[in-house]
Amino acid sequence: MRSVYLCALIAPLLFIATIETGTGLRLPSKAAEVANVSERELRQLFPGKFRAIAHGLIKVSITALADGSLIAQRLGKSDSGSWNIRSGQLCIKFSKWLKGRTRCSTVTERAGWYRTSDVAFRKIDGIALALP
Repeated sequence: MRSVYLCALIAPLLFIATIETGTGLRLPSKAAEVANVSERELRQLFPGKFRAIAHGLIKVSITALADGSLIAQRLGKSDSGSWNIRSGQLCIKFSKWLKGRTRCSTVTERAGWYRTSDVAFRKIDGIALALP
């Protein structure tokens, strides 16, 4: 039962970022400017590999592939699913996590961190560049 509850917490998974350092997790300061990520910027950001934290406590590694599929791993557990971009929102669906439902969210960016209300993420397989 606890596993089901934790899986439900992963919510829009692709959206909480971490920077892992020798001292732990560091999140960007709130003083940095927040900007909505455009559909064009999302298409530049995805596909890719990401480090994510859902609800501020669940660390997840995510690989979003060019064919729209994704693979996620956390604490020895994994799930697969799909991602796409619809009307400027990032949409995620897992086969087991999130009860198999599709979740679409607007993404914001602040100091290199991408966020939704439940998740923050950072690209780890290259530099995610914003368009001018």
